[in-house]
Amino acid sequence: MTHTNAEGLQFRLPAVLVTRHSDVTLPAGHAIYWIVDEGSPTERWVFVGGQVTVGNLGISTTLQHFSRYAPGKAGW
Repeated sequence: MTHTNAEGLQFRLPAVLVTRHSDVTLPAGHAIYWIVDEGSPTERWVFVGGQVTVGNLGISTTLQHFSRYAPGKAGW
C-alpha cells in the first residue's frame, strides 16, 4: 500500500469537525486552527473559526479541505 499526502485535498462537500474538551469555558476565544507547514521554520497556525458546542465541552467548525487542524485560543 502506498501512502500519499492528502494535505490540502478539497472536500466535495464541507465537513464538520467537532472536538471534545473538558476545559472549554466562556467567554469564547477558543477556535480551530489550520496548521500550515507543521514542524518547519515557516510553521503557522491559520484561524479557521468555530463555535463552542452545547455544554461547553468542545468546538465545532466547517472545513473545506483535509489538512492538520488543532484547537486553540488566541494569545496562547
